[in-house]
Amino acid sequence: MARLLALNEQNIPFAVKRGRRDNEIVVDWRYADARWLDLMRLHGMSKGYRLVLRFDEGAHNVRAQDRYASFDWSAGHGSDLLSLNWSASLGITFYEYRHERVFGLQFKDGKPSFDLSYAYTFDLSELKQPIIEIVRHAGWNFRPVITFFRPIGG
Repeated sequence: MARLLALNEQNIPFAVKRGRRDNEIVVDWRYADARWLDLMRLHGMSKGYRLVLRFDEGAHNVRAQDRYASFDWSAGHGSDLLSLNWSASLGITFYEYRHERVFGLQFKDGKPSFDLSYAYTFDLSELKQPIIEIVRHAGWNFRPVITFFRPIGG
């Protein structure tokens, strides 16, 4: 657990912290950094990815669950006056790569132009692979689970 928490000292796209339980570590994608924050405020977007790790000392297993949540809203006019969208999921994600580019009206040298406002990439392997390597090099087994409920999730 100490090795995982030490990852916070590096320049990485995620934050590692202790969870609610004594045997739990939570890894959050840093979607709320300065680059993302302005875009989220402007468009009413909130997206998050979390990896929850629970340590089973007896079996030397680290059980891992992927969690996603998003909340998007926009306001307009006419029949689409207000739009809300919320979703959440949990389980095992084997692969995800997402790249987004947002273009918008900007002013440069006092003249309007239609340019790239923001671009970001989310690569799940960038987050998970260092975690898996630390767990395995410490002699533990990394076990992805759909649920932490033992009869179903193992």
